[in-house]
Amino acid sequence: MIKVAICDNAEYLARGYQAELEAKKDFDIVGIVNSNVDCIELVKKTSPDVLITEIRLDSGSITANMLDRIRKVSPETKIIIFTKYEDDEFIYDVFSLGISDYVSKDVAFEKLFAVTNKIYNGEEININSKYAKIIIDECERVKKRQNSLLYVITLLSKLSSSEIDILKELYMGKTYSEIAQRRSTEELTVRSQVSKILKKFGMRKMKLLLEDLKRIDAFAIFDAINKK
Repeated sequence: MIKVAICDNAEYLARGYQAELEAKKDFDIVGIVNSNVDCIELVKKTSPDVLITEIRLDSGSITANMLDRIRKVSPETKIIIFTKYEDDEFIYDVFSLGISDYVSKDVAFEKLFAVTNKIYNGEEININSKYAKIIIDECERVKKRQNSLLYVITLLSKLSSSEIDILKELYMGKTYSEIAQRRSTEELTVRSQVSKILKKFGMRKMKLLLEDLKRIDAFAIFDAINKK
């Protein structure tokens, strides 16, 4: 028998899943709950083979944190997301947490039944092509960001301490005049150093450089590296 826990904030749907699964005679429904906390407790107490869960519980909140905690209290439990909610970033995040599959409630119930059986038996799951594309696209974005970040950190490391200080102040929203006043120097001198910084980055406008640095949170990472 496959031990299954069900978590859905619509109890009538959860009862429907229970009836459908128990009619197959291969399933033992160990419990039905409808909140994040109760779901975690149910999994902790029963260690089900499979958890079938909605992801919008507790007045519509997204339950990525719940999934992370479930993986910790019962690492052997396979998790199937069964929902109508589809958000690219969230889909990527929950797969990265180790869920087994993400099934839309728009499909026939037989699909959920088949997926549950396959997951329990350790068979290969063919992820929906739409979800697979989301994962691939997000991985590409992460890869590009990592490459971009490495490039920027390398360039930052080649700046002088004075250039780093000026760039940081511009990053924090200071004007050329304010920087010059703080450094007890002429604004022209600051602008001259800014020109050198831009040349090292191969850019012409400080505004665009600052936008790139903020986009990847470059200084937070650069400072963390230099503290080690």
